[in-house]
Amino acid sequence: DCQGDSFNEHRAFLFQNGEDSTTRLEGFTIKNGFVIEKAGGAVICLGASPTFFNCVFEYNIVSFDSTSLKGALAVGGGASCSASVSIFEDCVFTANTAHAGGGLHCTDSSSITVRNCSFISNAANPWRFGGQFGSGGRGGGISCINSTIEILGSSFVDNSAHFGAGVSFKFSTGLVDSCTFNSNEANYFGVFAGPQFPGLGGAIALKESSPCVSNSTFVGNISHPNPLPFPSLGAAIYCADGANPMITSSTFYANIAEDITDVFGTDTGRGSALFAWNASPTLEKCVMSFSESGNAVDCIQQTDDLIVIRCSDIFGNAGGNWVGCIAGLDSTNGNFSLDPYFCDTTTLDLTLQPGSPCSVAHNSCEELIGRFGIGCSGPFCCALAGDADNNVSVNIADITFLIARIFAGGSAPNCNDEADANGDNKVNIADVTFLIARIFAGGPAPICGTTGS
Repeated sequence: DCQGDSFNEHRAFLFQNGEDSTTRLEGFTIKNGFVIEKAGGAVICLGASPTFFNCVFEYNIVSFDSTSLKGALAVGGGASCSASVSIFEDCVFTANTAHAGGGLHCTDSSSITVRNCSFISNAANPWRFGGQFGSGGRGGGISCINSTIEILGSSFVDNSAHFGAGVSFKFSTGLVDSCTFNSNEANYFGVFAGPQFPGLGGAIALKESSPCVSNSTFVGNISHPNPLPFPSLGAAIYCADGANPMITSSTFYANIAEDITDVFGTDTGRGSALFAWNASPTLEKCVMSFSESGNAVDCIQQTDDLIVIRCSDIFGNAGGNWVGCIAGLDSTNGNFSLDPYFCDTTTLDLTLQPGSPCSVAHNSCEELIGRFGIGCSGPFCCALAGDADNNVSVNIADITFLIARIFAGGSAPNCNDEADANGDNKVNIADVTFLIARIFAGGPAPICGTTGS
């Protein structure tokens, strides 16, 4: 317990003598560190690279005076790393605060690894000076500037900031893989006589940064509007100014780009899954579904930047699915708009029911779409799309079976959803045509119907 406060500045560890990975901090709980307008409430690494294993950082604060021009220096509530290659593994960051990097801050060409860590209720607070200017907090969980970071198997829950409540990248790159972002909040920021901004990136925000984001889950993240009004931007991911992230095999569910209503009406939140401002993100094999407010993907492009979307399912979003700057993309590159049929959204079990169009056997890309595969029995009988005669293969016999059924009153399919080769929830001549094209002309793969019959 550092027992720091505004009268007694204390942090736990200062590493500045070139320590490398053989210097290992293990099993420590560091709490109540307190410094003012400096870096690192609990720990600071300056040109040093210790390893942190199974440590807890909680209630550490980097404070700043709202009347001081030094407020922007208040970074790394839990830990701050400059010119470092530190590793954080199996660590927990809880309720730490700073202006940037409520939990962890990295800068100055650092190369940081965060593995199997949890970031819970950390905050990056805004800094304002004289009512004229300031900046919103960046990176409630992690802030990365001019550096590289790999974030693996980690979770971000209930963190807050203006820009990137979970993680913010600025002039940086790296990898976010197998992570969970749940209920993080990007807050409105403004100064009395200056600019006003909505929340930007409830989970992740990117500026001139192009990390890869893969195999991750984004649930219930929120971006808030400003009161001018201007709707919120990017409830899950916000990218701007040349950011070109690759986002793959990830599931977005019930994120909230809040609407704002005034005397002129309602402005709908923009980008519950992703918002791009002069950026060129690529989304591949993603599910973006059931936003409570806001369309799925939106953009403001003042350049020739394009959003690329492949093999993705956008469905059930309150503000629209394939609309705005992605209108028409649902008919290209294996994209579609169908209920993904998650196993149990009441418990946030986002694995798939058998027969889900996002499972490998049931979409034209023949790929798993989203983070999770089949995880429950589900109500569907469809095990192999197009297998009308139920002989565990798709071939000319299925065409013969359907023709006999449709035109000669032949046997009914054991599973209508399997016989419904084109996935339109009807068994008719269109399925015969679809299978002929598939078998003889290399047409698209069959897709299960979803009637449950």
